[in-house]
Amino acid sequence: MRGASSLFLRLSVMKHRAGEAAEKAASLAGENALLHARSVVPVRTGRLQASLKKSVQSYQTRVETRCPYALYVEKGTRKMRAQPYLSPAFSKAADRDLFARVFWEALE
Repeated sequence: MRGASSLFLRLSVMKHRAGEAAEKAASLAGENALLHARSVVPVRTGRLQASLKKSVQSYQTRVETRCPYALYVEKGTRKMRAQPYLSPAFSKAADRDLFARVFWEALE
């Protein structure tokens, strides 16, 4: 029975570390997305760029803005071409190597 309790303890530690690693990976990916979005967003007044914020909760990262015209810039309108800044940022931030590195470090 001693071996089983030792295994249970090790698995519990690994589960905890995996959770921390997932949170860290989500935060790093979100930070990468935020930095990229801020670097490519069109700037006229700087309001949209300054309004971009990142939040991490339950292994998920959100990059969001409260700027009322953000969607129009991202998707465009009949009179204005689209100038995507969020979708390319998330594509760039979806780095599988980043997640693998973070998990590998956590479980060592």
